[in-house]
Amino acid sequence: KLASATQSLSIAIISVESTLNLSSSHSTMADSRKKIVIKPFRARVQMDRQSAQSIWNSLANAIDEIVLRNSSILSFEELYRNSYNLVIQKHGKLLYDGVTTKISSHLNTTAKRLSSTADALLLEEVATSFDDHVTTMTMVRDILMYMDRTFVSQSNEKSTFIQGLHLYRTIVWEHNQVQSRVSDLLLEAIAKERSGELTDDRDILKKILSMLLQIDNAENSNVYERDFADTFLGRTQEFYQMESSEYLAVNSASDYVDKAKRRLEEEKLRVLALALPPSTVDELQEILQTELIQRHAKTLVTMENSGFAVLLKDETKITAMGDMYDLFAKVPSSVGDLRNALCETVKKDGKALISDQERGASDPSTF
Repeated sequence: KLASATQSLSIAIISVESTLNLSSSHSTMADSRKKIVIKPFRARVQMDRQSAQSIWNSLANAIDEIVLRNSSILSFEELYRNSYNLVIQKHGKLLYDGVTTKISSHLNTTAKRLSSTADALLLEEVATSFDDHVTTMTMVRDILMYMDRTFVSQSNEKSTFIQGLHLYRTIVWEHNQVQSRVSDLLLEAIAKERSGELTDDRDILKKILSMLLQIDNAENSNVYERDFADTFLGRTQEFYQMESSEYLAVNSASDYVDKAKRRLEEEKLRVLALALPPSTVDELQEILQTELIQRHAKTLVTMENSGFAVLLKDETKITAMGDMYDLFAKVPSSVGDLRNALCETVKKDGKALISDQERGASDPSTF
């Protein structure tokens, strides 16, 4: 009996423990479920002006290092992240205005230096300064890509790179001791070439003209035409108007044709060397054809002793006549003068032959 009672007691204890364990397990699971809480979205804390200014100061220092060509010490990933944070924290204007002010400061230094540079070095210094500026703005643009995509487009401002070109134009190029001197030096170099002086400045001239065209394309402005092309074309017309008249007055028609062909070839090579735009090339060609060919076409045909009409009478002048025709063919309307001269010569010779036959001055077989 005692053994049976003990066994019954043990079973009861085990049952109670199982019940307690199961209850404890359910309680633990319930507690665990209570701990899974979805917290509400917490808004980003707005960056204050002082913090934004501190970040901008670090970016400004980085721009200084880029200008000084110390970019190897910079982390462009970090700089991009800083500029990104300024924009998303509504400090895009601080960033944009700060970059404009910083770049302007460096360009003012450049303008001051160039304004006191001697003429002999000015073209090269301007070309170098612009190349350096483009390199700087390319690197700064890479840092500010997010600002260009968002703040700039929303605010209708110029993009970082175009703003940089705009600042170079207004601060450096249009400085009263830079633009006028550079333009004069460009035109003077071309005038020296036309006068026969050898020059090694073509690469520099090309860089300056390329700079003006790049600024024009970026801003849709007329800097190239205003500060070079218009004056260049005007002086070209004056030069060839005077030279062609003076040369023709003291030389034969054949000599003039040779001279004109050489001038046309020289201008063609100059156009290629300076990479002048099509608009300038077209106007230049029109001026050359007018001043070298069209304006003197009748004189070249009728000149005493050497004009086309005289060459027609000399069988040894076939090459000279061919050269004149090749020149006139560049202006199709001038070919009519050659045609008229040829027609008059044929008529005149034909009448002479008939008159000689009628007078018996020539035998029938010769006629």
